[in-house]
Amino acid sequence: MSISYIFFTEISSIVSEGDKPGTYVATVSASDEDKDSLTYSFVGKYPHFMIDPKEGIIQLRTMVDREKTDSFIILVRAFDGQRTSTATVSVSIDDINEKPVFQTNVYE
Repeated sequence: MSISYIFFTEISSIVSEGDKPGTYVATVSASDEDKDSLTYSFVGKYPHFMIDPKEGIIQLRTMVDREKTDSFIILVRAFDGQRTSTATVSVSIDDINEKPVFQTNVYE
């Protein structure tokens, strides 16, 4: 069993900080010369994101805040039961212009 190289070793995507959980981020895809079924997973923890283990579709798990983090680098693994290959997904966060907020409603 052997996995050939991921079709794209680096994928770039952009999401907005206003995007809701479930928003599409990217899809990773690998091929296996032996035609074994593949399982996709993250290498490490990415609490803002989730991946479909069979389809390789990455979606937002939570909303993101550009003021806290303006980008994420996600490492994804394809596994055929014995061997693995990895791809990097670079996600940039677009800023939305939030309205100003007063610290209090009453000033004296």
